[in-house]
Amino acid sequence: MPSSWTLVALSLVAIAAAPLLALALQRRPALAAGLDSFVIVSVGGVVALHVVPHSAQVVGTLAFLAAVAGLLLPIALHRVDHALEPAGHATARTVRNLIVYTLLSFGLFVHALFDGAA
Repeated sequence: MPSSWTLVALSLVAIAAAPLLALALQRRPALAAGLDSFVIVSVGGVVALHVVPHSAQVVGTLAFLAAVAGLLLPIALHRVDHALEPAGHATARTVRNLIVYTLLSFGLFVHALFDGAA
């Protein structure tokens, strides 16, 4: 089993390579769509087959409710945001973007707290 430092080094390499991969995939939309699909299925599989069952053992049925909320809440928020998107007003769009980025940063902060605590 690799050491913790090896895993940290590999994650840093992946983070550094991501912008280069994104730049390369801009020229190949079919490959980008395939990689995107692979990642969605892989992450979904890990969550459905490992994270949720383990969480259910630790927490109980509340883990399933949290998983459903984690799946449906972003979809609902995206639809509401799209429906409320201001058309043509630069100031309204700037305010909307500020609110969205603030909420996104707060959500990422809370996620990191829970992830670190786990």
